[in-house]
Amino acid sequence: MAASTLTWLCASCLAVFLGVSTFILKWIHSIRPTPYMDEIFHIPQARHYCDGNFTHWDPMITTLPGLYVTSYLMLALPAQLLSFKAGIFCTTYALRCTNLFFSTGNVAVLFLLLKQMHPKMNSNYTFLVAVTLGSFPVLYFFTFLYYTDVASTFFTLLMYLLHLKQCNILAALTGVVAVIFRQTNIVWVAFMVGMSIQHTILQWMAVQKKNVKSQRKQDLVLLQTFFNLVYTNTKRNRKAVLELLITILSKSWSYFVVCFLFLVFVYVNNGIVVGDRTHHQVALNFPQIFYFLMVALFFSSPHLISTTKITNWFKFSVHQRMWFAGFAAIAALAIDRCTYVHEYLLADNRHYTFYVWSKIFRRHFLVRFLLIPFYWYAIFQVCVDMKKKNIFWKIIFTICVLVSLVPQKLLEFRYFIIPYLILRVNMPLPTPTWKMCLEFLLGMFINALTIYMFAFRTFTWPGSNEIQHFMW
Repeated sequence: MAASTLTWLCASCLAVFLGVSTFILKWIHSIRPTPYMDEIFHIPQARHYCDGNFTHWDPMITTLPGLYVTSYLMLALPAQLLSFKAGIFCTTYALRCTNLFFSTGNVAVLFLLLKQMHPKMNSNYTFLVAVTLGSFPVLYFFTFLYYTDVASTFFTLLMYLLHLKQCNILAALTGVVAVIFRQTNIVWVAFMVGMSIQHTILQWMAVQKKNVKSQRKQDLVLLQTFFNLVYTNTKRNRKAVLELLITILSKSWSYFVVCFLFLVFVYVNNGIVVGDRTHHQVALNFPQIFYFLMVALFFSSPHLISTTKITNWFKFSVHQRMWFAGFAAIAALAIDRCTYVHEYLLADNRHYTFYVWSKIFRRHFLVRFLLIPFYWYAIFQVCVDMKKKNIFWKIIFTICVLVSLVPQKLLEFRYFIIPYLILRVNMPLPTPTWKMCLEFLLGMFINALTIYMFAFRTFTWPGSNEIQHFMW
């Protein structure tokens, strides 16, 4: 496809996406023109920044001020340069509109990310995938409220794109911005460190004249080969091991600097959370991984569920009964001993997680254990789809997902956004067009349903006249 045609296609698709999102935002704002949920903290804080008051901080806010700084730069600063009073531009509607930019940016970055990872893929198909993932329901809903999720995702995905283009310093700086939006994004900066290390290791192994390509399909063989090479060179040629370490540092130093500065921040701040810490305590909530797998299985169901896939899973489970039995035992132990229920989960009936927990997991205790075969199915299918990834990538991604999700005591679908999108862009592409269309339609249906629930299925609490809305 000619460059001019591709540019026109990109601009047209992004313009349509932006136009539809703008229409929805205006409509939702007409329904709920006042701050809602966490907006009651975010919007007043942003207005302080717009007024030039950068010292004020609401102690109920637990994230760094990336969202408010961005709003200041996008709304207040241009107004000041034009000699207008900046505060009048930071209305609830204008602040919500800043997420339109980042939501459209997510589609653009996903398109470029997919083109980088799958350069031979048809551009029309690539845009279908980008729009599908950019409108991932848990993410897309927050385009219409003043939350950190959309911008946080944008900068994390942009960091990933820049890393793949080998712009490591720029990627690290983008990672700093992502962390300023949400501290847990440091995990994905660490993911870039791991990506750099695994790429360097594979290059180093190739230089050692080992047939790495043929061994990539055998994870344990590749891992064993690496350790054998390190062991052998440590005894006979320490210079080669030293060169490996130097190369890793030279390619990853910018990410290491960001991680080090984050550790300094944690030390000075006496923790990761700023503001209200009492309700954001670390817990080893291992079932979070199972919840994430079910979310991934549901939204990727056109690709992960089929007669053939179910048959292959069943055959594997029968032939490898010990693997399934071992997983079931570990999962049952994790569910029994490591399930945590955050006080927010059962205190706020405006979130879908309230109903998932109160109507299913709490009311029917055995359901937690009856879902183990479904968790096993999800893990099996994800592993099958990731079989072309080398063992180093798999280990790094698994560790990052664990670190990102397990310490979270609260069951919150928003925590799954970035892990899901990184998993999804690394799944095999292209797949049959009808499957992508089905995934797109599934996402659009869920988006339409959640927006409908927010707009039309309102309710009030006893003793209060304020209208409440359902949301993720």
